[in-house]
Amino acid sequence: NDFQELDLGAVPSSYRLLLKKFKNNLPQIRITLNQLSQLSSAALVFLGEKTPRNYLVLFQNPAEIRGSGGFIGSYAQVKVFRGQIKEMKVNDIYDPDGQLKEKFIPVKPLWRFQSNIQLTDANWFADFPTSAQTFSHLFENCGQPTPDGIIAINPFLIQDILKLVGPINLPHYQKIITAQNFFTEVQNEVELGPDKSNGHPKKIIAKLAPILISKLSNFWTNSTLQQKSQLINLIWNHLNEKDTLVYLPQEKNTQQILSSFNWSGEVKPYLQDYLMVINNNFLGSKSDWVIKQKINQEINIQKDGSIIKTVTITRQHQGDKYSEPFFQQKNQDYLTLLVPKGSQLISVSGLDSQALINKPPSYFNFKSLLPISSFNQSFKRLKSLSNTDTFIENNLTGFGHWTIINPGKTRTFTFTYRLPFKINQRYTLLVQKQSGINSSLQTKIIWPKNKKLAWLKSFKNINIHQNEIDFSLNLNQDKTFGLVFK
Repeated sequence: NDFQELDLGAVPSSYRLLLKKFKNNLPQIRITLNQLSQLSSAALVFLGEKTPRNYLVLFQNPAEIRGSGGFIGSYAQVKVFRGQIKEMKVNDIYDPDGQLKEKFIPVKPLWRFQSNIQLTDANWFADFPTSAQTFSHLFENCGQPTPDGIIAINPFLIQDILKLVGPINLPHYQKIITAQNFFTEVQNEVELGPDKSNGHPKKIIAKLAPILISKLSNFWTNSTLQQKSQLINLIWNHLNEKDTLVYLPQEKNTQQILSSFNWSGEVKPYLQDYLMVINNNFLGSKSDWVIKQKINQEINIQKDGSIIKTVTITRQHQGDKYSEPFFQQKNQDYLTLLVPKGSQLISVSGLDSQALINKPPSYFNFKSLLPISSFNQSFKRLKSLSNTDTFIENNLTGFGHWTIINPGKTRTFTFTYRLPFKINQRYTLLVQKQSGINSSLQTKIIWPKNKKLAWLKSFKNINIHQNEIDFSLNLNQDKTFGLVFK
């Protein structure tokens, strides 16, 4: 405060410009220093400054997309103490999956395929704390220890780390793994290699992980300050883009700090409008790696302040351009829109009819997990709207439907609905991205001609017309938007 009151006229002219810039930036400097202080305390807890920490690291594969980022094919049990990895063991997900002591009812969209939930289905929900809690409960039911935290990692982070630390030689597989070939080489080995016939398809990941950790440690020890900065920025960006998600249930304060940076993968609270498009691939092989997704939303503000919104999702399957057989499979996806609670679906188009859901008698003997039972209890099928499903998820209304896209084909799905509120002068929108997918997002907002725009939160390349605006962007992070009318 004393510095803010400083009279720059009393400062020698040679220092005046520098001090003026510092004074103008002081509020942001305070925010940044506070954030660094918070991150420092969170890092000490996370790295086990006082007590060892046992983490589950879930390796998610977005080529087979699931709610929180991708199919969990393997995981690592990691012990960290005072900033060092003391133990690490990589396992195939099916090792504990077969040890489930009890059977649990899955979410209703999966009833047509299986009678009970597996560990591989635990991350159905886009809200990572919900999926992590589900995974932890099932993991413990397999006779495994309760972890101190759960971390999910997508391969995009590993690809960028390989760009910094260099390739990894795996002589046993006669492969050199680089940033460019990491995904296809590992996926080929998992799907088609000899380890699969021997019952250990994820063995290559167990071989790769400790070598990568060692190279990363050596890189940090021997790198320049600029190279260290590159690595920190790389990890920071992937946290922001939800390629790494962290859940620490026993450390409430640390979890709140992670949440404030949007690193916990939560479905966030919203003020007015909200949208999240979620994909769950089931029996669609690894086809999501070659799917391009575009989201278009048109927001029509009516004269009475009510809002009718149309969301169109276009998914293009480019598997016909690839030689790998796991890319050339049909994409079978449960497409979900999460929207403000109470939104009313008006019409849909582009959707096929869905198979009926029949509840097998054996379900009555199965147990329920809270997030799944709440989801299932709210679940309804709207027969007059192409059998579209509606449900409540994370205190939001969900619209869902199974979709199938064959290689070389493009399909478009449209949902029109009425929002459950009216606006007067202010409109706000939060669009959250799903971990594992970077979609393009195009937005158009139209309002009555008797309303005059007073303020808006702008993006690059925004087009402003008399009574409408439109803009396009890459949905690589959560995005907020707002406007105010006179």
